[in-house]
Amino acid sequence: MSNPKKELHWFERLPKEEKPERRKTDTNTRHNKRGDLTMENRVNVNLEKYLVETGQWIDEVATHLDHTERKDWAFNALRSVLHVIRDRTITEEAFQLSAQLPMLLRGLFFEGYQLSNKPEKFHLDEMLNRIEEGMGPASDFTPEQVFKAVLLVLNDHISKGELNDIYASMPKDIKSIWDESLKEHAA
Repeated sequence: MSNPKKELHWFERLPKEEKPERRKTDTNTRHNKRGDLTMENRVNVNLEKYLVETGQWIDEVATHLDHTERKDWAFNALRSVLHVIRDRTITEEAFQLSAQLPMLLRGLFFEGYQLSNKPEKFHLDEMLNRIEEGMGPASDFTPEQVFKAVLLVLNDHISKGELNDIYASMPKDIKSIWDESLKEHAA
């Protein structure tokens, strides 16, 4: 067997003195010489924006839970409630809801999602069990508190029409805790 010759890049075939210098980039600079954002920095700027948006949602959940020093609990709360809502609604509504979430939360929303057998049919007790599992054993919050806190954040950021469509697909016992949380907040 013969070894195929390694394909050399055009600059590797040049004599050493003719090779172009590699351009070093300053990662702290956000603009090129013309003042335009470089591609690398456009990506960094967008990632920063997505992190800020996601952080705001997590901060709001933490505030509604009256526990702003434990962002990990707020993050777990947001994830677990988004997952139960996603799994309990029809696929079309799940995708419509996701379109209104911040980019990073959209990825979190679809983490582990299976299109088959949706919506899953479960009632309040199973929903609360799923939220409790998502929060983990060290949580200081009841699943009801977690659901209500995340629902208030969704109510502030998601269109009323979309929330009404999701609400309409819920069984009566989940609708009752949904109604209760919004009434408490309005009072």
